[in-house]
Amino acid sequence: MGAQLGESEILLEALSHRTAAQHGVTGSLGASAAAKRSPEHRIDISPAGKTWVAMLGDLELARSDRALLLTEASLTPVIYFPPDDVHTENLIASETSSHCPFKGDASYWAAEVDGKRIDIAWYYPRTFDEVSEIAGFIAFYANRVVVRPVDT
Repeated sequence: MGAQLGESEILLEALSHRTAAQHGVTGSLGASAAAKRSPEHRIDISPAGKTWVAMLGDLELARSDRALLLTEASLTPVIYFPPDDVHTENLIASETSSHCPFKGDASYWAAEVDGKRIDIAWYYPRTFDEVSEIAGFIAFYANRVVVRPVDT
């Protein structure tokens, strides 16, 4: 029989499963077939450094010193915010979904802008193994939300 977990270890395990479930993170999609076919399509993920903020007008949507920087092939780099650092109470779950052959199936967040509901952010609840660091992290459309480092 395996070692028994202490009360604090059980609580931490339960909290980590609950947090993952709240954000729709349920595991890996496995290896990306597209990544195997296109090794030149490089995706790098690293800590973004500094503190980053996402603003919709005067409304702060996210602030984090744990954000990740994703650079993908020739695309514009994207900042991904940990879900716990995003003010999701200011966002509306969207019915939009999409598929990226390199990252996985994306879900979206929307906001009311000028009386219209528009998608402003996306996240991958489950990712391919190659990009597992961004599972559940939230990225914002650069043309709809200002994402910038915080001046120190």
